[in-house]
Amino acid sequence: MAKSESQKLSILADISRIVSHSHDLQETLNNIVTVVAERMGVEVCSIYLLDEGKQKLTLRATVGLDPTSIGKVEMLVSEGLTGLVVEEGKPVAVKEAKEHPRYKFFPETHEEKVHSYLGVPLVERRNPLGVLTVQTVDSRQFNRDEIRMLETIASQVTGLITTTRTLGLLEANAKHQKALEAELSKYRREPATQAEVKKEDRKKSKVLRGHAAAPGFQMGYVHLHQHEFHIGSGFAEYAEDTGREKERLSQAFDKSIEEVSQLKSQVTNILGEEDSTIFHGHLLMLEDKGFRQRIEEVINEGRRAELAVEVVAELYKERLGKFDDVYLKERVIDVEDVERRLLRNLLGIEREEREFDEECIVVADDLSPSELIYLESPKLMGVVLAKGGVTSHVSILAKSLELPTVVGVTEVLKEVSPGDFVIVDGNSGAVYINPDETVISEYVRLQADYQTLVEELKEYRDLPAATLDGKKVRIEANIGLHSEIPLCLEQGAEGIGLYRTEFPFLSRSNFPTEEEQYTILKRAKEALHGLRLTVRTLDMGGEKTLSYFPMPQQQNPLLGWRSVRLTLDEPEIFRTQLRAIVRASGDDPVRVMFPMVSGLEELRAAKALLRSVVDELGCKPRLEIGIMIEVPAAVGTADRLAREVDFFSIGTNDLVQYILAVDRSNPKVSDRYQELHPAVLAALDQTIRAGKNAGISVSVCGEMAGSAATAILLAGMGVDCLSMSPNSIPFVKRAIRNMDTQKAGALASSLLRLDTTAEVERNLRETFRSWGILELVGLEPLEG
Repeated sequence: MAKSESQKLSILADISRIVSHSHDLQETLNNIVTVVAERMGVEVCSIYLLDEGKQKLTLRATVGLDPTSIGKVEMLVSEGLTGLVVEEGKPVAVKEAKEHPRYKFFPETHEEKVHSYLGVPLVERRNPLGVLTVQTVDSRQFNRDEIRMLETIASQVTGLITTTRTLGLLEANAKHQKALEAELSKYRREPATQAEVKKEDRKKSKVLRGHAAAPGFQMGYVHLHQHEFHIGSGFAEYAEDTGREKERLSQAFDKSIEEVSQLKSQVTNILGEEDSTIFHGHLLMLEDKGFRQRIEEVINEGRRAELAVEVVAELYKERLGKFDDVYLKERVIDVEDVERRLLRNLLGIEREEREFDEECIVVADDLSPSELIYLESPKLMGVVLAKGGVTSHVSILAKSLELPTVVGVTEVLKEVSPGDFVIVDGNSGAVYINPDETVISEYVRLQADYQTLVEELKEYRDLPAATLDGKKVRIEANIGLHSEIPLCLEQGAEGIGLYRTEFPFLSRSNFPTEEEQYTILKRAKEALHGLRLTVRTLDMGGEKTLSYFPMPQQQNPLLGWRSVRLTLDEPEIFRTQLRAIVRASGDDPVRVMFPMVSGLEELRAAKALLRSVVDELGCKPRLEIGIMIEVPAAVGTADRLAREVDFFSIGTNDLVQYILAVDRSNPKVSDRYQELHPAVLAALDQTIRAGKNAGISVSVCGEMAGSAATAILLAGMGVDCLSMSPNSIPFVKRAIRNMDTQKAGALASSLLRLDTTAEVERNLRETFRSWGILELVGLEPLEG
């Protein structure tokens, strides 16, 4: 566990941010267990949630146990140590879990190596919701402070689960009551006849469970969507004229390619280039000569074109279904999308424009991405699917369209009828069928509560990050997708301090072209309306690999062939990206940033390649060149590196890891990952001073920038810019606006003289207490 009280308490700020900005329940639970495990230095952290009947616990999130066991590991409340936590309604701490009479082993979790166990209940108004647990490999006794720490975290996590258990109602003040009544009136239907009254009486309220695929919750009436025809509909098998069949097939391919191209363009205009890549795969399949040739081979055997399409598509789906990888298995729906499109065009079926008469929830066995675009309408409020997965393309698209979506609701088609009223909760994975007015009112109130929070934060986001003595600190955001930019601007970002360029490479089946990369960057620039854009060049390798680019086997990938090392060794890949960046810069300045630079040789090689690209293009771009300071070698040569760049951006995540020789994903040493270690502070100070002496700007874009407490320290050390996750921006802005630059500078100087991490953390918190900002930065006062 984390060894200092201050380090433990700093977790609360992280958890608070995650919970306050929760939009997707599963993603948020995943973030919570990851933060708790990393910051508290435990090997395992898990969250189990109770079912509606309060009898069964299900593993909903974990780090340290086998992730494939999420949703599969279930236990009765009468079973296991986790069940004991619910039964007793209080923490259970066991030094050697396997020796406890209530211990139950779940082989699918692969928890053989863990010994100690601590579980605390998740309770709302004496109502048990689940259990938060931590486990360690070493046998140890959890102390009182550690137990209280986990209880405090559990109390914050409990607030997140309100939509799952319809809790957290607002006070019934006049404003909310008026809004509630207005909203409820939309969902009341007065039966016109006695027969309709009897029909209404027969409708039973039900709650079905699935997988939360796209966040949010909405209400509406069921629209059952059925495919235009079912694959395998019994088309005539034989054809007399194979030449004619091939001609029909060619026409169907041409029309299908035209339709998908238009669809891709439509989605690009609405959502952005990244989201339209979903249809890029459909185009690749339609344009694949091998796919088309296999269909023609079946036609040559005397089969009709429709049957030939089905036969070959079935072969592709069968092959995909054999893969263990969930993502590949879920690509079956994409093959079916292409198959249906070809069949529809072979049969000459034209789609009619669809209009919904009222706000509706589409319920279907499954949907393809193109069907979702076809159904998209202002009156489409949400989606419920019997099949599908959270990583499917339709789930990704629904998230971008902001349509609350629940998938894998296996019984939904048996339980609903057209016109049923439903609530789809894309946060919890619940689908309420014909809920009573109490449930409806609670969801309406939750929506009002959320809107109130949004309005409060909106007022604060517009304020500049200026200190009490007038020092301005630039606040920017870290993103990986163009579609994240609106959220960044909404949260008050002054630019993008880290634009990760890996997604277009990861989402395709081959390298994105120069034109594709240029278009993505150009759209990002346009969306920023003149605000600064900092583009990090390709940071592949390590844990990020490409299916179409074989990587050598490496014993330690994070210390191996990755980032700028990889791109310098593959100059054509690097050159293509640099050309796209230079072209996208246009008249507005763009900052290009090389990752993981370890010395002048790498920096000069990267700059030389950039210069050659500029010469090739014959332009004079307004580029600023910078590097990520992520390795100790860059810190040691920071004064030399600073003379050859326009800015530094300190990536604290990797820098801390490399300085301390700690792999924070390794549970045996993760408690030694300490951002406030004296060696880390010395490295930060050396880098910042080198930058200042050379007259260049210095930014921080790691996790330390997004924590209110460490953001104040970094600002005191002289950092010009902090770049972070968009949802952290309001919290850091508030912290900066409540600090004095001179006092923060004096604090930084005093901490640099201390010898241990514990001393640094203790002095940092004591100083914040004396300034009266402990609560503001998410920390609690010392007891006693």
